[in-house]
Amino acid sequence: MLMKADGLKLGLEQAYSAPKTTFIPEPMPESDNELLPLRRRRRRDGRGWMPPEHNDTETSFSAQRTYSRRQALRIGAATIAGVVGTVYRMDINATKMELSKTRAYLLPVYDAANVDDRHKAIVITAGFGNLNSEPTAIAASEYAQYENVYATLLDDKGIEIGALANVTADFADGRFVSELEFGGYSMGGLIDLAIASKIHASNPNMKVSAVHLYNTPSDGDTLWPWTRDQGDTMVDMLSVFKDAEYSRINRFLVETFGARWHEINEFGSDGSGGSNPLFIDPQKLYNVAKYVLKEKIFNDDAASTALLQSQFKFILASGARDDILALGEKNKFEKKPPEIIYYRPVDPSADGVVNTVDASKAFAEYCKEANLTFIDVQVEGIGHADPIQHTLEHSAAIRAVHLARLSMKERSYTMISDKLTLPYAIKAEDKTYNVIITAYPRSSIAPA
Repeated sequence: MLMKADGLKLGLEQAYSAPKTTFIPEPMPESDNELLPLRRRRRRDGRGWMPPEHNDTETSFSAQRTYSRRQALRIGAATIAGVVGTVYRMDINATKMELSKTRAYLLPVYDAANVDDRHKAIVITAGFGNLNSEPTAIAASEYAQYENVYATLLDDKGIEIGALANVTADFADGRFVSELEFGGYSMGGLIDLAIASKIHASNPNMKVSAVHLYNTPSDGDTLWPWTRDQGDTMVDMLSVFKDAEYSRINRFLVETFGARWHEINEFGSDGSGGSNPLFIDPQKLYNVAKYVLKEKIFNDDAASTALLQSQFKFILASGARDDILALGEKNKFEKKPPEIIYYRPVDPSADGVVNTVDASKAFAEYCKEANLTFIDVQVEGIGHADPIQHTLEHSAAIRAVHLARLSMKERSYTMISDKLTLPYAIKAEDKTYNVIITAYPRSSIAPA
């Protein structure tokens, strides 16, 4: 015990007798070449270089101040990252909670004008980015001359065809409807094809007589390249972080810098850039951000980011061919197969989203393979699936198709004629709208 005490005492004496370490200032460099390594060392170890005339106290204070600043920056950065992460997670959780309460169902829009037609109905489904199809169905009021009109309200969590088919069949049964048609605008047509094929195959009391496709892409390859690029950009941006599709913050970034980059950059039509090194026009950015916040973020009728992602992936994984083949198959209920009717503008360039010429050819081939009647409808004055913007033109097309189908039925063209072309000039509000209808009856369908 005494030896341990003596050893401890000796150690303390040696520690106190050791010379104190003092900071020796580095000499003043004589050239920039000598100064550069000192600056690098200063950044690396926190020591501040001082001229020789500075004393040890000043040098020590400078080094301590540099260290304190770095610690403050680290703490500030960590705090900001923590706050941003917390807000981001709260945003995701809030959106998930809201989406958990959503479900798909149908909305009644119009009753058929003729009481005798109220056993028939058409289900309208709007295109990409739309949650509620009611505004589109209201614009398609011409259908009410021939049948009831219903609108689809999608589940904001994403597309689930089985649930949509069950909701549609139950809703129709509850209103004593026994014959259904579907009207899908843009990618809504792909949803309607899938619903129609399920009801046609599984519901013995429900007849599907027609599927109307307005500017519908047959798959991702019939989207114009710039449209496909916007969708791919959205999917890529949403795949960076887990659950990114549930974040409003991500939705704002995707809409502003992904889907609407062409609206905020400074590049002119001649390809010249603006003065901003990021090529962003501040005024355009403000206008787009304001629009996105109003129409996409804080609008209850806007589709969620999860639904947008689901819709785009639904296009890329298009089951249109399989759905049309299913509609053409004989089933145990011995139902008459429906007609597929495709609407597109006379001028293909009027549709800036879908290459409707190639899409129409693809659907004609699918119908030929499935032995279904295909009707191609070229409408003057319309753009991309825009019944709200061009209501009269779309109403004229609906009326012309109704007349053409009656004519085909009366003349018994099905299974007889190879091709039937019917030009129509429909008058509405003192104006004439031209509609060109080309029908390819069953067993005689040729490419458009």
